Amino acid sequence: MAVAEGSAAVARVLVDPTFELIPLKNVHEQAAAVPRGRTVSVTASLTAGANTIRIAGTTSGGDANIDSVTVS
Repeated sequence: MAVAEGSAAVARVLVDPTFELIPLKNVHEQAAAVPRGRTVSVTASLTAGANTIRIAGTTSGGDANIDSVTVS
């Protein structure tokens, strides 16, 4: 990869980054630091068998807008 190609790839990532939240005790503080309208990824460990995942978007002004949820 040429330097110019590498720089262009970095620029694309910086324009529209994905923010990773780690579901620890301070996850609400982490979420509050994410700019509005950004993509957020959350990694969580599941156990064998049935698991329940609750998605709840909240902000200081009320409900947040969740456009999509992908589980993989």
